[in-house]
This record gives sequence, structure tokens and C-alpha cells, in this order.
Amino acid sequence: METYSTFEYAEIKYEETKDKEKAIPEELKLYLIRKSIEYLEKLNIAHVFRSRIKFQNYVGVVSFRDLRLEILPKFMRTGEKLVIAKDVNDRKEILSSLVKMLEYSGWGGIRSVDLTRLGEENEFFEIYVYLFARNLSSLLKTKRDSSYIRNYDELRFVKGRIDFKRYGNPARLHKIPCHYFERSMDTTINRTLKYVSYLLIRKVRNPETRRLLQKITSIFDPVTLASVSVSEVEGISFNRLNSSFEPYINFCKTFLQTSILSLQGSDAEFFSFLIPMEVLFESFIARAVEEIVKSEFESYKLRIQEQLGYLAKTENSRMFALKPDIVLFRDNNDNLIIDTKYKLLNPEERKLGISQQDLYQMYAYCRELKSKECVLLYPEGVNGAIERNFKLGKNEEINLHVRTISLVNLFENGRLSTDFKERLKKAIALS
Repeated sequence: METYSTFEYAEIKYEETKDKEKAIPEELKLYLIRKSIEYLEKLNIAHVFRSRIKFQNYVGVVSFRDLRLEILPKFMRTGEKLVIAKDVNDRKEILSSLVKMLEYSGWGGIRSVDLTRLGEENEFFEIYVYLFARNLSSLLKTKRDSSYIRNYDELRFVKGRIDFKRYGNPARLHKIPCHYFERSMDTTINRTLKYVSYLLIRKVRNPETRRLLQKITSIFDPVTLASVSVSEVEGISFNRLNSSFEPYINFCKTFLQTSILSLQGSDAEFFSFLIPMEVLFESFIARAVEEIVKSEFESYKLRIQEQLGYLAKTENSRMFALKPDIVLFRDNNDNLIIDTKYKLLNPEERKLGISQQDLYQMYAYCRELKSKECVLLYPEGVNGAIERNFKLGKNEEINLHVRTISLVNLFENGRLSTDFKERLKKAIALS
């Protein structure tokens, strides 16, 4: 099965076919069967028109019956719209930056070390699953999830509490009906990890990744292998005893939400693993600002994604929560509000592509928090850096700074690079 690459917001021509699915990079064209087209429409990651597909802000992989389509971040776009994966310009740098952003943001419990076993031309999905399997198998060496489960059985000895209502037959006095609790590994967390690992074994290509996934399923041998729904995963409660499994469960939920897979299905089934870039961008910037504030601006108070009030209230309820991405309470009691937007601005447009809704949102934040300064932060695209200042409000009392931040050269020696820190401080007027 060949893997092809494209980029967010790229527009690709497609044609329905009844035969084998294929892609022709020279024509920038996909040939898909009807079920594949319907699956793509159901995923809601692209605008599917009559003869063309325009992808939105998701990265990852979509696997059809006969081909895989890898979607890469647009802010690292090098001009291709559809190309054989291994032929993508600067492919190694693109995947490395993406994986490191995920690691830094705490996404899926990955630690991007030791990728040499995968080679240099593997697709994003293979890299991510390898990191998931490697780090989960390492965690399971020292930690397993378990809980007490209520059981009932007829025993020859007393265990737990005797059910006297059922213990009255003289012919069965040697069998004692007991209700008891027993420590078990058959928890929802373990069933989810085993189920997803089992499904992934059938979808990954790298032998080392398959070996690690098989190791995980063997560790969970006492655990029931059964389908797990997304609603069951969302119902998992985490505490201090099982919190270390939360990133891996988040990975499983992301995989299950966008896949059509089952224990009985064949390899012809569709699946996808997609990451919303607006969420990743928001998490990454918040984590970076937090690191800078803790190390350089200790007197500032930082609030990330904290609810600070409501936009509308009635006698019986409050509506439209005010929840800025980042709020900095500075020494001079002048709050700085920062909101991230994953969208590429267009310097040729008079409004740059900024939505009116975003301006209303920032105005509401500033009025509620009595702030006179705010920042809308966007990723820097192929059009280069953009800096623009606006005045908000009837009396122009609020300063809005529109800035872009480059997402290249983010790390050095495994840490956030000094260059990126300086660029970020400048972008958000942090001094």
C-alpha cells in the first residue's frame, strides 16, 4: 500500500472509481471508491465537493482500502499538494518538529527519543504509534492499573460476605454462596489499551512497533479482549493512582473516534488518526508561555484556560463562559490577555483574514477583566511575519496586537530554543 502526502488546506482533485483506489501526483488527483468518499465526508476533516477535496486543520493519516493519505502541517508547507510521502521536501524536519511539539505539549504520553529503528522515511502515523507502544510498554514494567471488582460465587469456604438468602438448601450446605471483592486487572483502562493495541498490530508496518504492541497485549493477557466504545473511554475517571495512563487513553480515544474498525473486520476497513492543529497550537503556546513566565517573570501570575466569568446572565442561569487561552496578571495590575488562533493570515487582505467574531471575543475578555491590552497570536505561514495593531472600543481604549509566530527551529538539545523564546516574548509583548 503506497502512502501519499498532502498539506492542510491543500485542494486536491478526485474522481470516483469502481476499481482499485490510486493517486496520481502528476495530476494532483485521487481515485477513490464511493465508500472511501463517504468515509471522508463522515470524518468532517475536509470539504468534499463534486470533484475536489479541500482539507482543513487536521494532521495525521487517513487510510482507505488501497492507499494511505498523510496530512502534514501547512505552516511547514513546501509547495506540494499531493506527492509520494518519501518525496516530500524537508520531510525529516517536518516530522521531527511535529513530534517534538506533541511531546512538549504532553500529547499522548510520547517521548521523542530513539527513532532510529524506524528509519528516516516513515510516515507520521508509524512514528506516533511506535512512540505510543514504546513508552506504554516501558510504563507497564513498573505500573499496572487494577481495581476491586464485586464477585459472586458458591465456594467451599467463606470469602467476603455469605448470602444467607441463598444458603438454605440442606443438600447444598457444602456450597457457600459468597459476595466478595477481588483485585482485578480487567478494568476499562486496561481493556481500552489492549483493544487499541490489538487493532494497531494489524495496521502498522514496522516490525519493531508490532513487537512492542504484541508485548503490550501479552501483558494484558488476563484482561478481556472486547470492543470498547468512545463513550466508555470518556467515562473513565482518573486519580493519583492511574493518572499516568491518561495520555495513552487520550491517544486511544483519538484513534477510536475517527476509525471504522472491529475485532472481526478485515484489513479492508478504513481507519484514521488525526490531530486537531488548533488544539495542538493552543497547548504548545500555553506551555511555552508558562515556561518563560516561571523562569523569567516570577512575579507575574499566569492563568491558562481558566473560566473568568460569563458574558450573559439571567435570573436563573449564566451563559457563554469567558475562558481566554492565557491571561497574565502583571506587576502594574494591567492584565495581558492572549488568545491563539490556528489560521494563516493573508497580508493582502485589508482585514488580514481576522474574523469579526474574534474581535468581539477579545473585546469581551478585556471589558470583563478591565484590561487595556490583548494579543491575537497566529502561526506564521509562507507569507512571512505579520504585525498589526488595532484599537478596540468606542473610545479606542483597548490595544489589540495581531502577531504571527514562526513554528520552525523550535527546539535545541531537546529543549525549547532560546531563539523561539525570544520570538515568542516579542510576539506577545512580554518584557
